Amino acid sequence: MPPSSAVGERESSKISDEHGFKPADSRRVALHPEIGADQARVLRCALEQRSPQERVGREYPGAPKKLLDGGTPITVFFLVAGAVLILLLENSIEALWAIGLLAPVVAIVLWYFLQRRAARVVERARAQDPAHLVTGFRGRYVTSDMLDHTSNALFGRAQRAVDAVLGSSLHRQGLLLDEVRNRVVLADVEWSLAQSLAQQTRIRHRIDSTPVPGERSRQAAERARAVLAEDVAEVEARIRMLESYADKVRAAELEEQDRRAAAEFDAIANQAAEAQAAHPQQNEALGSLVQAQNLALQIEALSPGAEG
Repeated sequence: MPPSSAVGERESSKISDEHGFKPADSRRVALHPEIGADQARVLRCALEQRSPQERVGREYPGAPKKLLDGGTPITVFFLVAGAVLILLLENSIEALWAIGLLAPVVAIVLWYFLQRRAARVVERARAQDPAHLVTGFRGRYVTSDMLDHTSNALFGRAQRAVDAVLGSSLHRQGLLLDEVRNRVVLADVEWSLAQSLAQQTRIRHRIDSTPVPGERSRQAAERARAVLAEDVAEVEARIRMLESYADKVRAAELEEQDRRAAAEFDAIANQAAEAQAAHPQQNEALGSLVQAQNLALQIEALSPGAEG
């Protein structure tokens, strides 16, 4: 394993161990902030449907390379039509000359219309082809397969922090400043980080793939790795800042949930206290009823009818 590759693996392992997660193999696509919702949906679908075979060498059903490449039926039609014309006009030299002059014109016109129709077919096929759609967005998206192990680990941390903020109840309720502004700023930050990580991946690959035949190239390689390490540290510092913001949002969300739960328990306690406050009145009414019943029994015992 090349030295920088080994360093990258150790950096990624350190990042993963420090934050208690393993980098996801597949993350959502990071998109340029100017890509609209409809375009983003089209791009995501195209990326999911794209296959390696479609990325290169894709051929579309297009214009025939020759006039008679339309298939056996068209070929037979031209042969039969030509034979019939020759039989009908074999005794007319003038007609044969006219046919000879008109045939190229007719063939060119027919070829033109066939090409126009085939071009429309090609255009429709290309417009629906995932590989062609993805090519149209080149430079405006970053996927996990465009990043190496180290960059993917950092990319996962950044996206988890963004998801934590945008998925919080505080954001949905508009309690984190302005909801639209928060979403726009985080989208810009995520895209900027994705671009930086993709660039680091390319640089790391160039360092790994460049030979080191002597001492001078070895020292230059070490300088390149040192510059890359500084850039990685700067990007990770930005990600830590984003994670700190997400942690504060989580803490505020828990605080809000705790406050609401406390208010609910206070309401329950007040309701229970109100119910308890009614107990003395009920006890007094019950005591009066029992006392009246006892008095009635005593009166009944002292009545003349009770002695007899």
